[in-house]
Amino acid sequence: ELTHGSDLVRAARNQHERIASTFACKSAIKAGQKLSESEMQELFDQLFATELPHHDVHGRPTIVRLSKGELERKFGRK
Repeated sequence: ELTHGSDLVRAARNQHERIASTFACKSAIKAGQKLSESEMQELFDQLFATELPHHDVHGRPTIVRLSKGELERKFGRK
């Protein structure tokens, strides 16, 4: 019998979540990919429309905080 809490239903749900996560990663913007200002704004808006905007599907941070000094050091200023 298939019930909401059955092992088979849980396994199917887990498989579905893994597939969805894989598709999300494959369609993600890659490092170094150039975006227009409007694409960046749309991405920002979509990120903050999610329930958990501060982490990706794997738990990695999507946002990091850098001080002005850290930015200056990273970009060879001061």
